[in-house]
Amino acid sequence: MPTTSYELAVDTWTDTDSIEITSTSNLRIASFPLSFVQTGGDNTWRYVLEVVGQLVEKDSDQLDVIIDEHGVAVSLDDAPSSGMYHYEQTPSSGKLEFSRGPEYFSRFRPVTPEGSFSTRSDSKGSSDNQFRMGVVARDGTCLVTDVMHSYCTSCHIVPLSRPDVYQLILSINRDPPLYKTSAGLLVRDDLHHAYDRLEWSLYYKDGSFYVHFFVLGYPDATRLHGMRIPPERFRGPISERPDPRLVQWHYAQCVKARIRGFAAGMEFEP
Repeated sequence: MPTTSYELAVDTWTDTDSIEITSTSNLRIASFPLSFVQTGGDNTWRYVLEVVGQLVEKDSDQLDVIIDEHGVAVSLDDAPSSGMYHYEQTPSSGKLEFSRGPEYFSRFRPVTPEGSFSTRSDSKGSSDNQFRMGVVARDGTCLVTDVMHSYCTSCHIVPLSRPDVYQLILSINRDPPLYKTSAGLLVRDDLHHAYDRLEWSLYYKDGSFYVHFFVLGYPDATRLHGMRIPPERFRGPISERPDPRLVQWHYAQCVKARIRGFAAGMEFEP
């Protein structure tokens, strides 16, 4: 079955050099636009390694490292520079395996490269208006562009069609609380569709969210990339803020699509 591939971030961030990560056998793992990393709110090798670690399988007892052209491990607190680098795991398990995904609306099918206008992460017009009201009350305006809420969608961070993801992330086996305010974001309507196409996401670090545009197809995307959304941006109780665990799941799907560029482990359907 052909591998599903996606437009890479480096193919839209064209005015910058790149960071290329391969295995020790020169199998390409990741391509980062240098400016994407430099302006994303975490300009460190630690961030690069964190993302690469989401693109491959790694045992809990393995250590991973990024090696430069001189065979020296990069310092994780340093700012990355462009070039070719190797990714290594120790002890080595042999052949490098890619992590499963990206998945989204379905557990068994990779994300469609051309995207979808499904409403499976959309609660605008839903019979459950309480969810929309709660997200609007918390966010007030679009989290990314600050436009008024009437031009926005209260979208689910993880699609409504994936209760299995909620159960896994929340460590529960009962019906998950899909309509909690913490499961939603208020974003401009067009950005909602781009969110479902894995073209942008929120990166969580030290209590704040950072806007990351993987695809520069929207006005002001370059300017908005790396914008920090601090905890005080959200009104109401802490428990109603966007759940970082759900946000991190969406971000992981984005980097598999836009930094790795292809689906893995999604060959079979039930």
